[in-house]
Amino acid sequence: MTLRDASEHPGEDNGERIVSWEWDIQGIGQRTGRTVSASWPAAGTYKITLTVTDQDGDSDSKTKSVVVAAAPPVADISVNPGRILAGREVTISGDGSTAGGGRTIQWDQNEWQIYRPDGTLKWSGVQRYPKNDPPPDQMFNSPGTWKVRLRVTDSGGNKSEWAEETIEVLPDQPPEADFWVSTGAVRNKVDNFSLTVYDQSQLPMPDAFEDRISRRTWTLVYDKNNNGIFGDGEDETITAADSNKSARIIQSSGNDPNPRLVFYQTGRYKLTLTVQEEWYGWGR
Repeated sequence: MTLRDASEHPGEDNGERIVSWEWDIQGIGQRTGRTVSASWPAAGTYKITLTVTDQDGDSDSKTKSVVVAAAPPVADISVNPGRILAGREVTISGDGSTAGGGRTIQWDQNEWQIYRPDGTLKWSGVQRYPKNDPPPDQMFNSPGTWKVRLRVTDSGGNKSEWAEETIEVLPDQPPEADFWVSTGAVRNKVDNFSLTVYDQSQLPMPDAFEDRISRRTWTLVYDKNNNGIFGDGEDETITAADSNKSARIIQSSGNDPNPRLVFYQTGRYKLTLTVQEEWYGWGR
């Protein structure tokens, strides 16, 4: 703290003035000057005596006491990233928190609170880091603005004010399956006629920054009785694993975006694409 002189000389109008200032600060020692700084290493009540002297050598003293309390620690929250898709991983830490006066943060006494976007408390606990469970028990599992709070305790038992950070959680949108293939063909012969399919599936933004399509499943249904209704009892379902049916689906992998369809029978076929996404988190 800064100590400033507020003394006055009653003979100032007659040319008398204060020429020296001597401070006796308990727990620190002697200081001189009209303004001095003082910093105590521990909390307590300390006496401060100021002695002023004028040009004639006359002096006067004044003693006051100050109460010094321990400076509270300061909680600090780091969140990475601060903007995620619902259900994704977030790293939260209070390791940037600080304590004064030579004290240390008691990490195992960190008090955490996590609030849902509607303001209700989802989780609270006393531990170094907040709960961070992998799927299917992810913490931030719904869209909105979540709030994280932290209060820390130092080795002197002093508690900080609550620190707060927010995490913006966006909806996790499914991938959008789409493809192009010729819907009709005229051919001189049926046997081994083939078409190539061109996948046009997409991941909506911002999901596309983190996700990728990891599996494409192609299925053909052959309208075997030619009644224009797909899926009735007489129709034939064909997958990539089938080789002795009215058509074949030839894929280079389970995630082939451009399979080849080989037909052995004329008629109507319905092609369906199902896509599955993959995302990265929890050490991946």
